[in-house]
Amino acid sequence: MITLLRHFPEEIEADILRYYPGQDVAHWWQGVLSSRRLALMIEHLPEDSATWKARRDDRWGELLHIMAYLADNVAFLRADAQKIGGVENPMKPERLPRPGDEETVENAREVSKSLHDHLLRNQEKPEAKN
Repeated sequence: MITLLRHFPEEIEADILRYYPGQDVAHWWQGVLSSRRLALMIEHLPEDSATWKARRDDRWGELLHIMAYLADNVAFLRADAQKIGGVENPMKPERLPRPGDEETVENAREVSKSLHDHLLRNQEKPEAKN
């Protein structure tokens, strides 16, 4: 719990104030709130709380990810329906961007480049025939 308070002090304070009216992290520092109770309060914060988002390093909660997934699927289904229906210029939807997509794209580039370099270094060299 101390580690969480060190890493996410503002998020925990905001969540305690939001989800537990009348409670404050300051009560723990003052000895009014037990460590056990504060730990329970933190552990049982909703998934979309600031603390959990920070712990996951994600600005979105599960619900927003599900909504983006559904929106993507609806857009792709509409595009498929337009193609089947013979629409001349059917829509061309793209996946909605999610938090972390930039890192994922950059990581994919690095992995692809390292694989490419590895393959070039280890190409089979033709064996000399006697």
